[in-house]
Amino acid sequence: MARIFTVLLVLLLAALGLGVLLWYLAYGTGPGFSGEARVPGLTAPVTIAYTESDIPIIEAQSEADLYAGLGYAHALQSAWPMVLWRQAATGSLSTWFQDSTALTLDRHALALGFGAFARQTYDALPDDDRAVLEAYARGVNRAFTRARLNEGDEFVLFDVRAEPWQPWDALAIERLVAYLAIPASALPDSTAPAAYRASPPLRRFVVADSVFRSTLYLGGLEHALAFTVHDDAGTSLVQRQVYGSSALPLFQEVVLRQGGRSTLVASIPGTLMVPSGYDGDTAWSIFLNGTTTLAPVADSLAPDPSYARVTTRSGSESLVTIYRDGSTLLLHDPNALPVAPPPPTIVRDTTGRAVDTLRAPAQPASWRLRWGGFNSGTDLSAWRALLRGELPTFGLFPGAGLVVEGGEGRVLGSPAVTRTLPGGVFAGNHPWAEYVAERLTLLSADSVALDPTTLLTDAYSTWAAELAPAIIAVLGEPGTVDDDIRDASAYLRGWEFRYEPASIAASIFETWMEDYRETTGALPDLAVVTAPPPPPDSTGFVPVPPVIAALKASFRRALSALEQEYGPVGAAWRWQNVQRATRYYPLFTRDTTKTGRQRFAPTLRPDGGHPTALAWGPSLLFPSARSTAAWAASSSAPGWSPIWIRHRNPYESTSRTRRLTDPIEPYRVDPALTPEPSIRLLPADG
Repeated sequence: MARIFTVLLVLLLAALGLGVLLWYLAYGTGPGFSGEARVPGLTAPVTIAYTESDIPIIEAQSEADLYAGLGYAHALQSAWPMVLWRQAATGSLSTWFQDSTALTLDRHALALGFGAFARQTYDALPDDDRAVLEAYARGVNRAFTRARLNEGDEFVLFDVRAEPWQPWDALAIERLVAYLAIPASALPDSTAPAAYRASPPLRRFVVADSVFRSTLYLGGLEHALAFTVHDDAGTSLVQRQVYGSSALPLFQEVVLRQGGRSTLVASIPGTLMVPSGYDGDTAWSIFLNGTTTLAPVADSLAPDPSYARVTTRSGSESLVTIYRDGSTLLLHDPNALPVAPPPPTIVRDTTGRAVDTLRAPAQPASWRLRWGGFNSGTDLSAWRALLRGELPTFGLFPGAGLVVEGGEGRVLGSPAVTRTLPGGVFAGNHPWAEYVAERLTLLSADSVALDPTTLLTDAYSTWAAELAPAIIAVLGEPGTVDDDIRDASAYLRGWEFRYEPASIAASIFETWMEDYRETTGALPDLAVVTAPPPPPDSTGFVPVPPVIAALKASFRRALSALEQEYGPVGAAWRWQNVQRATRYYPLFTRDTTKTGRQRFAPTLRPDGGHPTALAWGPSLLFPSARSTAAWAASSSAPGWSPIWIRHRNPYESTSRTRRLTDPIEPYRVDPALTPEPSIRLLPADG
């Protein structure tokens, strides 16, 4: 009998252990949103309540206490991205991974100086700025002491812990974001001229920069836009922030309450940055763009080098040699061998006799990268000013954007596109924003179309509406179209130029234009496409213009490619499948455990949309607009309540994987509501 009981007990324990394992794999671990904690430095209690959408509402009596609560709330929900971005910014990924890629990333970050300049900046800050950074760090570190936070999936799979947060870490991540806000296209690539190929230091930098960006999957921030519209209810501010292909959201919504103000902000965990916000007096959208210049060095003189140290997980060390001169980084290698110039060009006359020799100019081996971040400085005071309802002055970022005060929109800085709309103002950070402004002009006559939720999900493209009709007409009238392309051409003729997830025509048109551009080197010229046909020849034959022939041939190739990939024309050709809107978990594409690769595998969660539409979405045609993640919001004054937000929640868990929530629809947040606080932060000496 005892043996039977023993066997049953073992089976029961095994079943219990299996159940716990399955629960862990399905739901992971998290710190929980309840309880009390004592935080050093608090002058009064801080409360944190949560909305139904898990947005924290932080209420404090002083600014420093408010930032302590923000640090606690950030760490509670976003500990992993905060720690990951800090490691990347400070050149410390090698302390987690002992491999060549981590070493390359760390050397690149140390050369860019995110961490070093952050510490210099912190040391030079006035006391009140340092006080809020220190309060934020105390809140983060108190959350880090919660045991379950360090038992989260990512920490366990990589066998790392959330090390104590330093006050200057927030400045390092701010600098990291500022650098990634510079489009990668600002740097040369392998198609650049001979001067690029002649400089090994420049080539190494560009390769390392590409790996650095692709590891974090953050970028595309230059596609931000914002606009105001007026209706009977008041003034609405609608805004969009694009941030790359990361499954980890860059923005976390938080409601901050202090001194009678209640402000909903899109904050960036790990920093005190609040690029978007709505409160009772003002609302704002700050575009996170940046610029840099790269130029060859005319002379061979280089400043004295400085050095930084990379430490690996095993404890080994290596030095990074850095050449900096003021606000520039010199891409220089004193030991590089000179590159032989290309052979001279012999100029010959009609008889073949050499008459002259053209020698190629000498190619510089060193280049200067100039960026405002190569100096100490921060926009901390600007972010604080926004929360006080004051207009900010930026330095690290250009500070372009849009602010609303007293029901009137005002453009900040010098965005790429500005336009006065019927009843509003528009600002966009990229030339493609012109198409969105055109769409808003069309919608302004229809008050129903200006509903906030409509504006956040409208996938109509004025770019496609301008280009597509003449292109589609090339295929001929319905009765003259060949049988093998009849169905596909019918989809195109019925297309309303919307890049909605279910649109088959959008997939056909983008694939068609992608093939045409790859074949000819450019998109069709409408003036050439719509030009009158050539006159008939002496036999009465009318030749087909080359552009028409090229478009027809390209159309058949595009259909063949779609059929090969997705099967016969039909539901599988929907834009949500063809758009390739994949999100990635940084680092989990690396050689981690099988469980890690499964749980954090790249996930396809398209939202529809297009770079030229109000609703953002990646395009097959524009490599610089492959970002799949965006945050958008809309609200109306006075009061800015409720606020409609559209973005994907981080993920939901299944037994094997984590995936982005689906579908994505705007959800309503009312910052005026006061849920019962679930967390109380108390002074440590209370």
